[in-house]
Amino acid sequence: MNRFALLIGLEKYAERIPAVQFAENDAKKLYECLIDLGIDPRDISCLLSSQATKAKVESELRRLVALANTDDEILLFFTGHGVSISGSNYITCYDTVPTDLVNSCILLRWIMDFFKTSISKRKVIFLDSCHSGMEIDESMRGILDTMNESEIETFFSDSEYEVGFASCRSDQFSYSSPNLRHGIWTYHLLEALR
Repeated sequence: MNRFALLIGLEKYAERIPAVQFAENDAKKLYECLIDLGIDPRDISCLLSSQATKAKVESELRRLVALANTDDEILLFFTGHGVSISGSNYITCYDTVPTDLVNSCILLRWIMDFFKTSISKRKVIFLDSCHSGMEIDESMRGILDTMNESEIETFFSDSEYEVGFASCRSDQFSYSSPNLRHGIWTYHLLEALR
């Protein structure tokens, strides 16, 4: 059995999108943690800020799914801004354009459906982002609207070995902590994995 991981830490964006404090540190520390847990570093792709363009993230997702065999495990970790538009959830990318979000973000449903095409039976998704209709303060990890929880629940409801974890519900926020130098949820995720 092999384990493959794609870690995305989007702290800075090319366009005028607020930074996500400590997102890069979150991804780097998870990378270190996964190596400590025995995952081969060659099987972990870690994309930080400018590396996490839409094309690169989609390409790495395709590679991840193609590599995994039946008994292998796939892990996706995303920390950055999320967006919900007309009831559909998206993750942002380094090159996301605020005036063209639908075409410059990645549809979360596409990611989940694409994961379903993998012959791997074991898949896990960690999402540390949130949305709200409120102004973003520097410690929050969201930019627009509210997350559509039913889309995520539907994906995992019929999955025997597929699981997803999100840092907050649609009516909650995900925060960063200057004291921890992490997203609070990711900090506790790291503690649990260690």
